[in-house]
Amino acid sequence: MAVEAPFNFVPLSDRVYLPDWADQISHDIPFSDGVSGVIKLTITTESDLFIRNGQTKEAEDNRFSRVKGRSFIPATSIKGEVRSLLEIMSFGKMSVDPRTKFAQREWDNEKLYTLKKEQLRFQCGYLRMRDGRYEIEDHGQPFRISHKEIDDLLGETVMEDHFSEHSRINLNREVIEGGKTYDPKTAAYKYHLLEGWRLDGHFFTSVEGGNGRRVIHDEEGPIRGDIVLTGQPDKWKEERAKNAGKYYEFVFPSEPTAVYPLTTEELEHYEFIYQDSDDWTHWKPQLREGAKGIPVFFRTDGRQVKDFGLALLYKLPYDNTPADLLPEGHRETKPDLAECLFGYTRQTDSLKGRVHFGNAFSDNAQSGDEVTLVLGSPKASYYPIYIEQQGAQGKTLDYKTYNDGRLAGWKRYHVRDGLWQAKTGSADTDSTLTPIRKGATFCGDVVFHNLRPIELGALLSALTFHGSDGCYHQLGQGKSYGYGRCRYEVQLTGEELREAGYYMGLFELEMDKSLGSWISTQQMRELFAISGNPVSRDSHHYMKLSVSPNVNDFADAKKSKSYLRRYSEEVTPDMPESLSAGVREQEERKRLDRLTEQCEALLQEADTLDPAAGEEKLTEVIKSLRDDLDHPAVQALSERMQAKCEELRQRQEQQAREGRASAAYTEGLAATLSPDKSWKANLHAIKKWLTITAEREERVKLNDEELGLVIDTFQQIYDGAKKRDKKEWHGKGIRREVAKELGETQMQQIFDSLRIE
Repeated sequence: MAVEAPFNFVPLSDRVYLPDWADQISHDIPFSDGVSGVIKLTITTESDLFIRNGQTKEAEDNRFSRVKGRSFIPATSIKGEVRSLLEIMSFGKMSVDPRTKFAQREWDNEKLYTLKKEQLRFQCGYLRMRDGRYEIEDHGQPFRISHKEIDDLLGETVMEDHFSEHSRINLNREVIEGGKTYDPKTAAYKYHLLEGWRLDGHFFTSVEGGNGRRVIHDEEGPIRGDIVLTGQPDKWKEERAKNAGKYYEFVFPSEPTAVYPLTTEELEHYEFIYQDSDDWTHWKPQLREGAKGIPVFFRTDGRQVKDFGLALLYKLPYDNTPADLLPEGHRETKPDLAECLFGYTRQTDSLKGRVHFGNAFSDNAQSGDEVTLVLGSPKASYYPIYIEQQGAQGKTLDYKTYNDGRLAGWKRYHVRDGLWQAKTGSADTDSTLTPIRKGATFCGDVVFHNLRPIELGALLSALTFHGSDGCYHQLGQGKSYGYGRCRYEVQLTGEELREAGYYMGLFELEMDKSLGSWISTQQMRELFAISGNPVSRDSHHYMKLSVSPNVNDFADAKKSKSYLRRYSEEVTPDMPESLSAGVREQEERKRLDRLTEQCEALLQEADTLDPAAGEEKLTEVIKSLRDDLDHPAVQALSERMQAKCEELRQRQEQQAREGRASAAYTEGLAATLSPDKSWKANLHAIKKWLTITAEREERVKLNDEELGLVIDTFQQIYDGAKKRDKKEWHGKGIRREVAKELGETQMQQIFDSLRIE
């Protein structure tokens, strides 16, 4: 048995795109590149379409939405569909209600449903509210009492007449009594039958059997308790054997033994599990403050309640909520692209949207024939469909569940090449509607304000499937039957706006930068497979579940370990053409132009800066250009800036030299001469000094004062020299070196003044 459905899923990516400008969004301060304008939207229906009239308060109104005689598609319907697409295409976050939690009661799967082995250890008590908080009051372990004993207590054969093998009631068929409809398998129906009889505060005596937990009614007995009724899956036989049917109800002891607190989150999960239950509807009023409470069965881990339910073998909650199974990136609190465009409201902050959809009106819509459909779908707890499975050809060796699996993804209905119908004949499940015939045209506006070009591109991509002609939008009810298939056409209007393809190309470039090849991702491939490959009207239907005849496709599929295959395994999606190539060239040119302009400005600025600061700025820019050096224009810019850096370094060195020379001139020759240095070192200092005087005074000879300093210094050097070193002063070597630097005249003046012995 294969798993099939009129829908499939776009898988969740671990990677989530979060715009880095999210915290800069303002309705008052425009982006430097912000754009505003209007998208003229034309919607053409390619199959019959139905959107229930929201302009009247009549619950039975099955007409198409109309106002003042004109058919229209509400703005909220268009916005919701486009936002869903944009979340997928922009790799946004999936939002899951944290209150949602599923449960299961798979009797034959002991690995999954572990309660059957533990039922003798279950406790019973009352779920209630006290002082504004939820709790379960523990009343110990429950006792069992037979239907016969209940009838004896009542003095009538109510239980036998309705639930024994001799009763004429059909437990699979609803019962109407007193104008109300009951499911005879529910505890609510039993309480209806016993309305008026007192079931609490009776006394009982234990009897043999049932591990000592069976009791009979005995007003002199030692056990005081309340009779608690639960559902009736089948009729009973008094001869107790295998498949003898449910024959026992429960007695909860009157005296409490403990109290276990419950969080609001635990109560919300419990309520979600039982929200569609007739028994929950019956019991819910008992959850109010001061009431006795709802009878429940539960397990504990010694300190707190582990799980609980309305029957002994209750629905066992999965370990995880759907929100727990989201990839880590989808739990990020920063806004994704859809939230940036359409806004959001959270407990801590909110953002007003910058995209506003208007109603789309039609002047040619024609009403079709009235149709009756079953508008339902499998429960999201059915893990062969809603949890991603590992296998081949739709078969797996071991199912993943909400205990250990991963969500299948975003749910998308298949588009169909025709319409089909299905109805049950029951007013509770069938819906009657009057659709608009295909071929109708609806026109409306999408107004956008202060969007960044990438954001506008994302919006246009969601409206046009990134410029693809082969995909369809879906609106309204009955999508599983082929209703609501539409095409959108857009016309972009506004001052200084470019063509739509340019903005979509920018969006694609941004996605490529973040994700690699965006169009080639599995998420995009699956979206285009589902949206662009219509299924036939005779395939991909809901699986069947009925009592008469006894058909359960869901159970049969589980037995064969089947799961819902990705649709891209059946078809080859026709992916959209890339719009980024031309845009990439344009953006590259713009980027290079901006880069050139910035570099030219910096080159000019460098001449006005301190050489060190200018070189530092240029060096930073040169480093940033390294990834683009294969481009000739960038390479030329880099070379010019490197040349400017060399020029600045030379200028800096020159300034340093000048600075040192200035300091030396200020200090004078005396600061550079020292008797502690050799005569050669002092002669070198004299040479440097004359270089300075040549630049500043245009003289190359020592003045009389300086000559005296030199004579005094040389005399001290000679006087302090060792005997063997003094001999050097008698030779011609020192004289020759001094004459080379100072000339013969000043050399002679110096040595004539020295006292050399």
